[in-house]
This record gives sequence, structure tokens and C-alpha cells, in this order.
Amino acid sequence: MLIAVLTGLALLAGCNSSTDPGPGGMVFSFSPQAATIDLDVGGQQEFSVIPEDAGSFSVDWKLDGMVVSQSATYLFKTTVPGQYGLHANITYANDTAFRQWNIAVTSSQVISPPVIADVTLSDVPDEPGAVKAAWTGVKSATYPIVEYVVGADTGGSLNASNWDQAEVMVIVPATTQFSYSKALGAQEGVAPGQRHWVAVRARDDHGNLSPLRGSVSFPVSFPWYVSGRVRNDFGIALGNTIMRFETSLETLPGHAAGDGTFGAGPFSSKDSVQVSALALDAQFYKWQSPYLKAGGGEKPLDIVMIPKYGADATCSPNGGDFLAHLRYMTRTGDYSDTGILHKWNHYPVRIFIPDFLRGDGVDFTALCADALQFWNDTVGEDLLVRVDQAGDADVEVDFRATGAALNGQVVQVEPGVVLGTLSPLKMRMDINMDMVGVGDVQTEPAVKGVCLHEFGHVLGLYDHSTCDDYALMENGGGPSAFSPETPAPITEEEINAVRCLSYMPDGVDMDGYDFESSAR
Repeated sequence: MLIAVLTGLALLAGCNSSTDPGPGGMVFSFSPQAATIDLDVGGQQEFSVIPEDAGSFSVDWKLDGMVVSQSATYLFKTTVPGQYGLHANITYANDTAFRQWNIAVTSSQVISPPVIADVTLSDVPDEPGAVKAAWTGVKSATYPIVEYVVGADTGGSLNASNWDQAEVMVIVPATTQFSYSKALGAQEGVAPGQRHWVAVRARDDHGNLSPLRGSVSFPVSFPWYVSGRVRNDFGIALGNTIMRFETSLETLPGHAAGDGTFGAGPFSSKDSVQVSALALDAQFYKWQSPYLKAGGGEKPLDIVMIPKYGADATCSPNGGDFLAHLRYMTRTGDYSDTGILHKWNHYPVRIFIPDFLRGDGVDFTALCADALQFWNDTVGEDLLVRVDQAGDADVEVDFRATGAALNGQVVQVEPGVVLGTLSPLKMRMDINMDMVGVGDVQTEPAVKGVCLHEFGHVLGLYDHSTCDDYALMENGGGPSAFSPETPAPITEEEINAVRCLSYMPDGVDMDGYDFESSAR
């Protein structure tokens, strides 16, 4: 049996002795001499088998059991830290010898995983207040990747110096997949409505984190809801009204409850929502809101469905359509600059009527007060109420106007503001103190009729109608309101319009009514 012994730099190989090569024996030296070799990652070491005598031989170099070379030398190059075993198995003259080295490869510096540079953030459908982080996994690293750390902050961009202050939202285990994504919500610490800076770092099995070279910012949405009630023009709830809530992504159906209330959501704060209502009774005009946004839609909607009452077809330009009549009289129709309804936001409207008894005994104060009460009695609701002090009034009646050209007028107290262009805060109602009767109408009924006409303007009928038959709100229709020939001082269209306005919210967009056929 051949015994191979390493002495200094030489290995003595022979049949009978460890020192005497004997017949056919050969002596080998090896480089390097040390049996344990320490290397740094990126370094290299040449290993050699050197025969001291002439003769043929062969070498199998095995690295951790695998043949890596069969030449007299082998160059070991380091790439990955670890412990390696290198064997030189020598065959010569029908005999063998071997030499073993233990190689320890370490790194003098931390070898981090590659940077995660393609992080993207997006909204999560149907989850307001959540954000989805997506990134590409590490393809190759010095050490195996075991997880991805998702960190976020609301104070600004993340970097290596402030990473420790970031909140770790989630840790995602590494798999063999190429792409990763994770929805982050309240459970992970996301604050709805705030901008978040998010970064993703890979961690290997040595605990090394990938470098951090900036973060991605994203405004996180917040949830909001739409609610309200549906009523008719008497303030009575319209239960089971068909509702529809439309966003850029979807349309959600719904119904108002028996008491007229409804609600829907949550919607994303980045979405606008259009609400539509269709009463089961086809005798109401359809309605839809403008597009509502978060921050303005939380106030409950007050939807007043307008009945299809019909109107005097002789009155232009309504063509017998009540909605057209209402929009014309409120200056929100086709010819107007806006469809926004401006009216009182409270009822009854407070009226101050000063004392004025004309020298001929005509009591303007009593006649105007009678006209006020006539409106309330005719509509069946207290829309107007007298107050004792001018400072408490929404409308001050003034009997100082003179001249034959003007029986009465209503103006906004704000200079230059036309009725219907702004929400009313204070009005003045001028009544001509020199007014006298005309034709078969005596002075007192004429004064009362003019007051009745002007109160119609106060109650939101800002324009004048043009009809073949009598209408109170015709230009000049006031003096003949209480004529013996007048069937009724206030027409059905005017009664319905004023009552309807009293329940409608100030600032409603009239373009939203009958949206399939009526638009400016």
C-alpha cells in the first residue's frame, strides 16, 4: 500500500515507507503549504501539485466533491463567502496520493442586496384609505433574499439616515415570484387623507438590507359617504325613490327608505359622485346632482322632487310645462346665465311693514298686511310673517316711492345686485304712495294687489310671466288681482311654484331636474 506523507513542501509517496519512495515511488510538493487558507470575497488563490522526480502523473482537483480541474494547477476564485474543501487526488505509476486544503472565504465589507428601485404606489379599488405598493423582486444577490421590508413615513422622503424613524408597514416573505404587491390600509398603519412616502428594502439571510436611495410619495385617499333625503313639494318623504350613485369606475343602484332617507359609500376621496333620483310615481321630474366631491358631499342632500303639475300653455315660454315655468320665473331657465337657484334659506320670511295712513284715508299698512296674509292662506303655509322692528326683518316695505311710472318693485339691498343672481340676505319692497285705482278697480284693492304681486317676487318669482289670460306675476298684473273679474288673485301655477320653492334648498342646480330632456 502506498503511503503519502507531507514533509515541509514535499510529499513522499512510495510502496513500503513514508520516507523512501522505493521502486516506482515519486515525491511531490504542494503550493500553498498551509492546509487552511483564508481568502476575502473577490480574491483568488492558485493551488499546484509539483513532482520532485521525473515521471508521469495525473491530478483530479475536487472542490466540495466535484471535479473542477485536471491540470497540475488550479486557480480558485472567490465569489460567495463560505467554507470550501479542495482535494488534489494524484494518480501515478499505478498508485495514488492526495492533498487537502480547507478554504475559508469571508468578506471584509457588507455585501448588500441590490436596490429596490421600481416601487410604484396606486389606489386600491373599492378600498378608500388604502394604497397598493408594487415592486420587482431581486433576481440575484450574494446571499439568498428572505423578505422585503415595506416602510413609510408621512413627514417626508425616506433615506438611509431616517429609515429608523420610518414605520414598518409590512414584511413580505420572499418567494420565487418575479413581481410583488401588497395592499396597505389602516391595519398596516396607513393614515387616510395624508401623503405617504414609501420605500421597499430587500433583506438577505445574513440580515443585510438593500441600500435606500429615495422613496415614492403618494396622496392616500380617505373614505366619504353620500346621504340625504327625498321629499315632495309639501315636505313629505318620498320613500322607495330609485337612487343611482355614479363614479368614474362604477354605477351603484339604491333606493330611498320609507322615510325618504338614503345613503351610499364609502367612496374614495379621489372620486366624484353623481347622485340621481327617480320617483316611482312618474308624475315627478327626474333629478340628478352635479358631481359631488369629498369635503362638500358630507352634508346630507336635501332633494325636493318637483311634480309635473302642468302650466298655462298660453304663458310663454313654458309651453304648458311646469318645470319650464318654474325655471323661467326663478331666472334659472334656458336664457339665464346660470341654473343655480337663489332663494331664501329660511321660512317664514320676516317682513317689516311701517305705519302709513295716506291723507285720503287709504291704510297702506293694513292693505299690505292683508296681502301678506292672503299669500299664507292661499298656499296653506306660513311663508311670510310680520316683525315689529326693521332690524329684525329680511324685507323692509317702503311706502315712500312716488311717480306714475312705478306701482311697486322689489330690490336687493346690496347695490347693483339683480334678484336671483345671489342668495338673498336683505330686500326692500317699494310701494308707490301715490297709487290710485284703475278702471273698475278701486284704490284700496289696487294697493293690496300690488303688494300681493311684490310679495310674489319676495317669495322667489323674480321674473314676470307673459300670458294670454290673467296671472298675478304678469308685468302690471298686481292692480287687477282683486278685480271683480279676476277668477283668483293667485294662479295655480304661482301657488305651486311658491310652495315648491319654499321646500327647495337654496343654491340647488336647476339644470339637474328632468336631466334627460331639459338642459340649458
